[in-house]
Amino acid sequence: MINNELLLSVVLFLPLMLGIVILFLPENNSRAHGMLALAGSLIILALSLVLFSTFSAASTDPKFPVFVKLPWIAPLNINYEVGLDGISLVMVLMTTIIFPFIVAASLGPIKERTKAYYFLLLTMESAILGTFVSLDLILFYIFYEAMLIPLYFIIGIWGGPKRVAATLKFFLYTMVGSMLMLVSILSLYLMVHSFDFRVIQTSLPAALTALGGHAQVAEMLLFLGFFAAFAVKAPVFPFHTWVPDAYVEAPVAGSIILVALKMGLYGFIRFNLPLFPNATHEAAPIIEILGVTGVIYAAFIACMQTDIKRLIAYSSISHIGVIVVAIFSLTGVGIDGAVLQMFSHTITTGALFLLGGFLFARRGTYDINAYGGVMKVMPVFSTVLLIAVLSSVAMPGTSGFSGEFLMLIGAFQTYPLIAAIATTAAIWSAVYMLWMYQRVMHGIADKPEILALTDLTGTERWAYIAPLIALMILVGVYPTPLIEKITDPVGHILNMDHAPTIKPAGFGLAEIPSAPTAHVRMLAQVQQPGVVKTASVYGMTR
Repeated sequence: MINNELLLSVVLFLPLMLGIVILFLPENNSRAHGMLALAGSLIILALSLVLFSTFSAASTDPKFPVFVKLPWIAPLNINYEVGLDGISLVMVLMTTIIFPFIVAASLGPIKERTKAYYFLLLTMESAILGTFVSLDLILFYIFYEAMLIPLYFIIGIWGGPKRVAATLKFFLYTMVGSMLMLVSILSLYLMVHSFDFRVIQTSLPAALTALGGHAQVAEMLLFLGFFAAFAVKAPVFPFHTWVPDAYVEAPVAGSIILVALKMGLYGFIRFNLPLFPNATHEAAPIIEILGVTGVIYAAFIACMQTDIKRLIAYSSISHIGVIVVAIFSLTGVGIDGAVLQMFSHTITTGALFLLGGFLFARRGTYDINAYGGVMKVMPVFSTVLLIAVLSSVAMPGTSGFSGEFLMLIGAFQTYPLIAAIATTAAIWSAVYMLWMYQRVMHGIADKPEILALTDLTGTERWAYIAPLIALMILVGVYPTPLIEKITDPVGHILNMDHAPTIKPAGFGLAEIPSAPTAHVRMLAQVQQPGVVKTASVYGMTR
């Protein structure tokens, strides 16, 4: 029988261990560095698939069926405490799926200081995984901050000509947000004398009640400390301005890593919603407005871009806005869709950056005006790019549609006007993505540089792109395995023991329920030979 508790720790620390091994390899064997990193990332993916397939919600702890707690710094009550529920499990799977492609995208372009590069890359994977499984807030903060250092050097050393300014902006934004979260974490410790997420969740209501008339303000300040850190990392408008520069100046692998940084959105679901329910309900209308503003603003800016990478960056910000709207709709179906879309967005946008990198490797520029008629010389590339573009615009049958459909259903339950505006994201994305595709792929191939382009190689087709395209289609037509894992933990988050007591006005929109006292079940029946499976997606009602 597989010990999932041990397997979780192996998946968490194996990337870091492999990175350390690479540091001891000979300096001049760059290919060995890359191949070991690739083999290691594939092994980690295989282990995470075992973890996913053997995961069961049936456990003595229904909220975290896989759970490990070991003493670490006893005087301060800080522990090595990690756990998995369905939400964090999907995030772990998402991370381990995308990282082999991140490593593979580095094999050709990265030729200098490869030992340091792959060490930083694998350290980054461990840090990302750590944020998704940590249940001790200090441990979570360490992993959360540990991501900064590898990414700072990856962009700063191997990035584009303006990499120094991009890394400085990225570092300052995220550091300021993180400091505010640290203040909230320390405040929570002073109130409940524990960094254990589960202890804080059960003890915080009493600690806030003891503050009397200051309880509401205290909870809101704690909420805002966490929100600031996660809003920068997500990013949420108007804390997004570091993103375009970082995406553009990062190497292709760095851009894909930035896409995979879903811990901001994950943090909203894991920490803000269950720990600060009253503040969440109070702040939700304003956050909804920020989210939908980001959708429209980023889409409008994307329509004006002539740089492929920058266009994809603003497209990503726009899609993140829809996810934020879904999370703070505070409906089960909306949050289910948000988690599913986080998975899809990583795969789809990662594929777009990878394909953009293939073009850059052949043409030497991301300028849309430098292309035209590429379809005539790169027919296979044009086909797979079209599939990725269609997934980005939420075409039915692709992974982009599955998540977006659920998110908008959830948002319409509590914020119909904002949901209606957010729905236009699909229209906007069709405008700028198909415009980009038309300018690059169609037209007359009359430039010598275009006629000299070569189509995708066999390795690029089958090892790099085919698995990502298959995932987009598989999740698009059969998202049930992921939804089944997500549904129960979302239900636990929305059915908090300390139900909210504050009912905000909702800014003239539909009121948020003051307490999740009932459920709506949306039944997604999956017909198999002789079997009918039922996946439940929960949404709150009054």
